[in-house]
Formats: sequence, C-alpha cells, structure tokens
Amino acid sequence: MSDLTGFGIESAVKRIQNYAKVTPLLTSSTLNRYFAELLNLPVQNSPKLFFKCENFQKTGSFKCRGAINAVSKVLEADESIQGFVTQSAGNHGQALAFAASCFGKKCVVVAPENASKAKIDAMKHYGAEI
Repeated sequence: MSDLTGFGIESAVKRIQNYAKVTPLLTSSTLNRYFAELLNLPVQNSPKLFFKCENFQKTGSFKCRGAINAVSKVLEADESIQGFVTQSAGNHGQALAFAASCFGKKCVVVAPENASKAKIDAMKHYGAEI
C-alpha cells in the first residue's frame, strides 16, 4: 500500500524533520536558456530545470530521507526491534546505518567484497557492522 497521499507525505515529513537537513532547491538561468533553445521555445515559456541539492545531506545523498522514514515507521509499530539488516555497496547502507543510529539501533550491512573502501568506511562511521 502506498503512502503517496497528502497524509502519508505529511507523516513522513514529521518522522524525518529532526534528522534530515532542509536542502536548497536551485535553478540555473544558463541551463534554462539552453533548454529553451533545445526545445525551440522562448525562455519564459519553456520548462525550468531545478536541482534539489541532496548532496548536502549528512550522508551525501537523498537516501537517508527514505531510510529515516522507514526506520521510524517500523519502530512506531514495534519499539522492541533491536536493529536492521540490508545489502548495499554504498549509499543505501550508509543511509540505513545513519537512520538506525538516529534511533539508537544496530545496523548490519551485507556488502560485496569489491565495495568501495570509502563507502564501507562511511557505513562503519555511522555504526554499521559490515
């Protein structure tokens, strides 16, 4: 069942607001002009490009938003859960490790042997057991 309703979105915002950063939404007049030319439209009538800078999140990606929401939602249903397990070579593992740490829970990430050392180190930094 999808939570893509006004209520579901508002609930998710409340769950993540103390943990995820508010990141800027930027646009570029140069790219908007280029895009307008590509579509052969006047700039004022062409679609605008926007960039949501989720790279400014603590984990470096948007994935922490979903992970925080999921962990929070699971814990609302059952506070006794001790931790979380996932498989990831990078951003998802970091996000879940961060989210679990926000709630004082353990996180185990099953990562491939060829996963980036930087990604593994970041997961460990957020408390994950690899």
